[in-house]
Order: sequence, then structure tokens, then C-alpha cells
Amino acid sequence: MSNMHQTPPPRTLELTYPDDSPATGSPDLPRLHELARQELDGLAEHNCARWRMGLREVQQWIGAGRPQD
Repeated sequence: MSNMHQTPPPRTLELTYPDDSPATGSPDLPRLHELARQELDGLAEHNCARWRMGLREVQQWIGAGRPQD
């Protein structure tokens, strides 16, 4: 049996920056995180193309409880 058609585990979606990024020390970073969380909370099968994500990937992520860490 081939592993070619097995479904990969859902990925965790998170917002990260490299340590040397100018955004790391920005006072706007908490607000940016808040906005990103709101967008993730609204991510669903009907709007996943907006983020160029596949339907199956979004369904798996939602089915796994929407992990964000």
C-alpha cells in the first residue's frame, strides 16, 4: 500500500516574526496579533480561497479544533 494518498496532519496556523524583524519591537504588534486572531476565527470553508488555502487543509484545521500555537 502506498503512502501517496494519505492525508497529512493539519498544520498549526500562527503569526511569527524573525527575531531581527523591525516588527518584533513594534508597539503595534499586539494589535496586529489581535487582528490576525480575528481573521483566523473567521476562516471557514467558504472563504479559504481568500487566503489561498485549500479547502481540504482548512477542513482539517477546523476539524482539529483550530490550533493556533
